[in-house]
Amino acid sequence: MVSLSGFYIVTHTTFPRLPLMILPPILFIIFFAITQKGKGFIGGINIQTLTLLHVVRIPVEMVLFWLCTHKVVPQLITLEGRDFDIFSRLSALVIYYFGFVKKQLNKYIILIWNFICLGLLLNVVFYALLSAPTPFQQFAFNQPNIAIAYFPFV
Repeated sequence: MVSLSGFYIVTHTTFPRLPLMILPPILFIIFFAITQKGKGFIGGINIQTLTLLHVVRIPVEMVLFWLCTHKVVPQLITLEGRDFDIFSRLSALVIYYFGFVKKQLNKYIILIWNFICLGLLLNVVFYALLSAPTPFQQFAFNQPNIAIAYFPFV
């Protein structure tokens, strides 16, 4: 609702609005990490489902590439740039098959794979945020990440 109102599009304010979109998810994650209900929910999530969930990120990459061709995100955050997260997307089915169907991977290999995937995701998020048109922008000045301020990409 906030993004539909155009709140994040305004970039010429004393305090940039774009970082405010990060605060609710961070508070939500902290809530889940420290409350009993949250810990119970997280503990009850099926690891197999979470592993397969990485496959959803393949269409996300396709959308990023499409947004790049329409000049609303920089090439930097696509497969052609510094988005090495394609490894996690493509390897998810392999990890699922060998880890849960064939049971040839132990839980430590799957855990290490998840940490690598998390690092790759944080990498692209880092570049996406620092490519947005804010006072903190460090990358992609010729084509900033403006899609991040619009619904549904916010």
